[in-house]
Amino acid sequence: SAGATVARLSRALRGFHHPAARHPLLWDVTQVTGLRPHAHHVADKDGRRRIEHALDGFITDVLPGLARLRHQVIHNDANGDNMVVDPANRNRVAGVIDFGDMIHTVLAADAAVTAADLTKYADDLLDPIAQIAAGYDSANPLEEDEIDVLYDLMAARYALTLVIIAWRNSQPEGPRYLEELEAPFHRALERFLSHGRHAVRRRLRDACRFP
Repeated sequence: SAGATVARLSRALRGFHHPAARHPLLWDVTQVTGLRPHAHHVADKDGRRRIEHALDGFITDVLPGLARLRHQVIHNDANGDNMVVDPANRNRVAGVIDFGDMIHTVLAADAAVTAADLTKYADDLLDPIAQIAAGYDSANPLEEDEIDVLYDLMAARYALTLVIIAWRNSQPEGPRYLEELEAPFHRALERFLSHGRHAVRRRLRDACRFP
């Protein structure tokens, strides 16, 4: 339901334009190059190595090829706090709120953001990720190249989230920023990378019409 809801929102935003749609935004995965220098703020050494590995591989091997994929304005923040469920059926998403991170970027990022956030507490990542991707694909069909890049987009999203949290919390002023999410995202990134690109792509292809 979450994947399908975000897909319908993406479809509704198709063709929407705004002069500020390409503004600088830390949470835009295609702008991760500017965030990479701040990875040193991550205190956990093993976690920092995983983050740097994920970001460096994404910047070098994936980011240049994203230009050939579909781009449009997307919600870009469909996390569990931004989804409203039907009180009569908690398994059905009734709406999405908080449009503050809207950005013109690669379309597939919307599916990746949703899958990365909603699975951060899961012990078995592959099954819920595949369900979210399949739900998205059912309402706004993904192209084959978009499915194949979901693994990299998700890894980058996990990593950039951890860098932003660590960077923001390195500043002495203000309240602690999303500190409660740091450990879950570290565990999720470690588990996710352990599956490897090939296994995740194979599962997503099976879920989204491209076996």
